[in-house]
Amino acid sequence: MFLRSFTVAKGKTEGQYMSVAAIYKELKPKYGATLVGNSLISFGRKLKNIDGITHRHSSNGTEYLIVRRY
Repeated sequence: MFLRSFTVAKGKTEGQYMSVAAIYKELKPKYGATLVGNSLISFGRKLKNIDGITHRHSSNGTEYLIVRRY
């Protein structure tokens, strides 16, 4: 589901950093029932395991560098 709506940024000038909660909030209306039962913690673990994804730690928690697909 993540890769249908977002792609991994190839560089720091491409895309934007988003928190796990912000990404989840965008996916929930699109995929509703398929996200039921997934906690933010388990969703964050899945994001962390995506090959090539860049992340940073901030006051909002872990943020991932991604590009929205339209």
